[in-house]
Amino acid sequence: MHCIRAQIPCSGERFGSSPLVTRYVPIRMSTPGGETAGERSFCGYVFPGGAAAVASMTVDDSREVGETIGYQLRRLRRVRGLTQEELADRADVSRDLVAKLEQGRRRTARLTSLASLARALDVELSALVTHPTRMRGVEDPGREWCASPEMAADLETMVGSYRQAYAGSTPVTELLPGTAGLMCVLIDLQRRGQWPKHTARLASLVGQTALLAGLLHLMGPRDLEASRAHYDLALQAAGEGEDWDLASYVLGSLAFLAMSADRPAESRCFRDAAWELASRRASPRTRAWVAALASELFARDGDETSSRRFLARGFAAMERTRDDPSWKGVGWFDEPRLTAYEGGNLVLLGQYSSAEEFLRNSLSRLDPARVKHRCTLSADLAMTLAHLGEIEEASAWAIGALSLAGSIAHQESIERVRGVHAQLLPWREHGAVRALTEQLQAH
Repeated sequence: MHCIRAQIPCSGERFGSSPLVTRYVPIRMSTPGGETAGERSFCGYVFPGGAAAVASMTVDDSREVGETIGYQLRRLRRVRGLTQEELADRADVSRDLVAKLEQGRRRTARLTSLASLARALDVELSALVTHPTRMRGVEDPGREWCASPEMAADLETMVGSYRQAYAGSTPVTELLPGTAGLMCVLIDLQRRGQWPKHTARLASLVGQTALLAGLLHLMGPRDLEASRAHYDLALQAAGEGEDWDLASYVLGSLAFLAMSADRPAESRCFRDAAWELASRRASPRTRAWVAALASELFARDGDETSSRRFLARGFAAMERTRDDPSWKGVGWFDEPRLTAYEGGNLVLLGQYSSAEEFLRNSLSRLDPARVKHRCTLSADLAMTLAHLGEIEEASAWAIGALSLAGSIAHQESIERVRGVHAQLLPWREHGAVRALTEQLQAH
């Protein structure tokens, strides 16, 4: 057994309005050979062992056996010696929510609320949403039904379709509710033990939907706390399923989220942990994406040498994907998107003339159906042209990006267009810039 341990110290810093309190928890990674190696540490939130923690607790009677979130919530609250009101205050949720969950009048709640309750109880989220170990001698009525292999295959296909749909024209506001619903179905099957077999496969599917939900919260309503809660769940599920491609992608996503939340030190730690795992265990396509993301984060830090080094690693990995269709990430990742990272990095490094060539090349090769990626690329090209003094063309590309972004509720691209507009403000009286201003005012 080879182990990598990734850690994040407890922190009182905040995403949004609620404190993020995390603890030291291990990642364990199996490798051939059966040897035991030393441990390495990274600053990164990783694979909680919450299911094992729940299994180690004693159920005090047999009236209920953990089939509902409410049962787990009440049991853990009593262990902590808290009243419903005290728990609600600690978690910054309503007492009515706690009461309804415990009484079974509500079977679940928003993931952000559940995450807050878990933090207030000083347990992992899995302690509320993961099915506990069955107590000896207690029958489980839910065991009488099990999903058929055909249903399991259909659900897996649905998860893949949702992940691919992110890159298309489906608005975030429409994709998010369906993704959340699908995730809850999978979690419920997991809690009740109703998956036909290969539970690691189910854990991976839970992680994939949680990953997508986290990205949608980030790129749509810009809800950083909800995004973090979903990424945490995705990382835990990836660990339970030993899905290292998914784990690498989630760690990279956490690096981007930390950067978006202006937490550069944490972003660097997640970046390093993502590459450490991807370079050892991920498929070539995932490795190419992690390298590309790392190159962007280095470019944001102004480290051109490291940015180019990781980009070269990305292209080297991409060369090995021709016969490798595997991909656990969101949307799709191929050479045109990798080229887009190269262009975007050059924009971040202020090398606009070179950036223009790469961005135009990527746009010409990008599948027209990948609307969200086209939004981002168009906004980056608009920023490049604005810096080059091409006012009319920059405004035109920005308006095009804004139109696409508005149609799919992609707030991240809208914010990029706002950045282009700020760059064009010295020419605010120019007709093309005025047109862009009017379009932005409508958003």
